Formats: sequence, structure tokens, C-alpha cells
Amino acid sequence: RPLSMQLAVAFAALLALMLVVVALSAWHLRAVQLAADRVAREEWPRLLALQELATHAQGHGAAMARLLTAPRAQREAIYPSLDAESAAMDRLTAELKQRITEPDALALVQALDAARHRYREVFAEVGVWIESGEPARAAALFAADGQPSLDRLVTLAGDLAQAQQHAVTGWQARAADRVRAAETQLVIVTLLA
Repeated sequence: RPLSMQLAVAFAALLALMLVVVALSAWHLRAVQLAADRVAREEWPRLLALQELATHAQGHGAAMARLLTAPRAQREAIYPSLDAESAAMDRLTAELKQRITEPDALALVQALDAARHRYREVFAEVGVWIESGEPARAAALFAADGQPSLDRLVTLAGDLAQAQQHAVTGWQARAADRVRAAETQLVIVTLLA
């Protein structure tokens, strides 16, 4: 009778340790899964939006270069692509202002928004000079104010994208640390068992 009781206690202790192993595994996996979901839901969309914004800004700059050198008959075909690129930049800037809330990144988003507004103002003024028959004045304005604003916008989008990449890299490092900690805990509990 005492031997059977000892076996029962030993079996119960072993079972309890195995339950601890399972609980630790589930807890660590859940934490990693939640972090991965956050990265997929928040970090990656921000990064993709920033890359898309830079692409549309560069597309708008290329279309502006064509507009500044095109004869009047060809300019009408360029305006729709300029409008599409501009609308995409507005949409992405607004999206980023909603998605990014961290103080450091938010300052970059506000600077990016200011560069976007300045570029939009210059673009409108350049369009007025082009259609007024003063392409040289339009080109000078774009070179003096438009291109620097566009370059600033692309640079800020790149800086924000780099910050997002660092956030994702940080998450990956923390996830790897959690997995290593879980492995260590599991080895210890298994050895105890």
C-alpha cells in the first residue's frame, strides 16, 4: 500500500511537471503569435505604405519633368497621371497619419505631411505658369521649390521606412529571445521531470 501510494504521488508529480511544460509552451507560443499578428497588422502595412508613397512621389516627379518639357499638345495626356500620383500620395499620407502614433515617428510623419503640402502648392503654381505660357518660369520654380520639397518627401518616407524596418527587426529579435527562453525553461522542466 505505501509503495502504490508513492507511485501515485510520483506519477502525479510527473504529470504536473508535464502540464507545466505544456502550459509554458502554450504561453510562449501565444505571446509570439500575438506579436507576429501585431507586426502583420500594423508594422508591415506602414512599411508598405511608406514604400508606395516614395514610389508615387518619384512617379510624380518624373511626370513633372515630362510636363515641363512637353509641348502644349502633349501636356493634356500627362495631367491624368500627375493627378493619379498626387491622389495616391494624399491617400497614403493620410493613412500614415492615422497609423503612426509613436512620438518619434509621428514627428517624421508631420514633417512628411508638411513637405507634401508644400510640394502640392508648388505643383499648383507650376501648373499655372505652364498654362500661362511661361514654361521657363515654371521650370525655375520647380527647380527652386518643387524638386527640393519632393526630395524631402522621399527622404522622410525613407527615414520612416527605415524606422519601421528597425521596429520589425526588434520584434524579430524579441521573438527569438522568447523562443530561446522557452526552450531553456522546457529543458529545465523536462530534466526535472
